[in-house]
Amino acid sequence: MFVIRGKELALEYDRLFAGPRKLLVPPYESLYRYGDGQVMAPCAVQVRKLYRENGLEISSAFNDLPDHICAELQFMAYLCLMDAEAWASGDEIEAARFVAKQDSFLKEHLCLWVDKFAGRLASSTDNPFYLSLGKLVALFVKLDSDIVSLSLGRLKQLG
Repeated sequence: MFVIRGKELALEYDRLFAGPRKLLVPPYESLYRYGDGQVMAPCAVQVRKLYRENGLEISSAFNDLPDHICAELQFMAYLCLMDAEAWASGDEIEAARFVAKQDSFLKEHLCLWVDKFAGRLASSTDNPFYLSLGKLVALFVKLDSDIVSLSLGRLKQLG
């Protein structure tokens, strides 16, 4: 019999992140930072405020919490896009502002919990896709944080 990989991944996704029972790997910052099962903890309120301060609203089609890993990573992608657009238009001050926002968001949010998330994922599955995904996300956030910190340091030296 053939295994339908897409179906296998979907079933494992549901088992890990969606339930129907207790979430094995909850994708929410609140649950890793506060550890008491509290969702919409202060960090979730903070990220929602940051989204709004940057002109973003969570789509009504996204029926989840603001501190979901996908929302936080998408916010980082937005900050990177704004940074790149500012550099492309020659606005170094605006670009530096977005680099600083990336640095702050990484240090105050993603870097504080993504390793715990990846570790929990690694201990909850033997599926090679999800094992690799957890490692990749943790490594990417760490690398991004290092690069952004270096960039910010250089920008401060210049200006």
